[in-house]
Amino acid sequence: GVFLGQDKQGMKDILDPNFDAHLFSASEIFGLSYTRLLSDYRGDRGEVIQKQAKELRQRSKPYTFKPFYGGTKGTPGEERYYAAFRKRYAGVHAEQENWIAEVARTGRLITPWGMRFTWRTYVDKRGVLMNRANFKPVGPAISNYPVQNLATAEIVPIAIVALYKRCKAEKLDVKFVNTVHDSVVCYIGEGLKNYVAFKRAAERAFTTAVYEHLSIFYNIEFNVPLGVEMVTGDRWGEGTETKYDDVDNWSEET
Repeated sequence: GVFLGQDKQGMKDILDPNFDAHLFSASEIFGLSYTRLLSDYRGDRGEVIQKQAKELRQRSKPYTFKPFYGGTKGTPGEERYYAAFRKRYAGVHAEQENWIAEVARTGRLITPWGMRFTWRTYVDKRGVLMNRANFKPVGPAISNYPVQNLATAEIVPIAIVALYKRCKAEKLDVKFVNTVHDSVVCYIGEGLKNYVAFKRAAERAFTTAVYEHLSIFYNIEFNVPLGVEMVTGDRWGEGTETKYDDVDNWSEET
């Protein structure tokens, strides 16, 4: 979403180690100071308060990225956050409004990578653009489809295929078991050398390989840093989490 809107604030937040999107949503939803909540989350006032901050952050997660997908309604606290999101990320919001205007005018939306979405619409008495197929507001879908499509239907498959090819080329002891949304589940053979090689392959597959593929085959210069999180353990969803963010290779001028 930040890339599609070329949102300057969003790019700054991604590069800012002191910014946490889920704490931002929590601060707005629960009417708290972001600075204080960040301090509490880091444990500056003790473990009890830190635990409370973590709970608030967790409770806010379902709403943090909802505005990317056209969400506007909810509790007063949630709607306060959605308004704050639109103000903070004006570039994202403006681009979503442009998409809605385009669909209202032409009945279709064509993404920069060539995907076409079409709707049969009408404007109701309230002035809301509606979908003739289900008589529901079409704005959320228009706001959602390009974001979800680029992230989940384009970038993630590119990364997974790149990871598979790299593992095969290096003859790593890895079995690809499943994919879920933006995650891939693998069995990794024993041995530190094998694990380290897989970790490096994953880091590259979900960052550099994506940038290169988008540039070569989509003619898209992706100027927002990506990252990957890996959970290593004996069971799916359990274990030690490590993160790799490509932020170190970027600057605000990148």
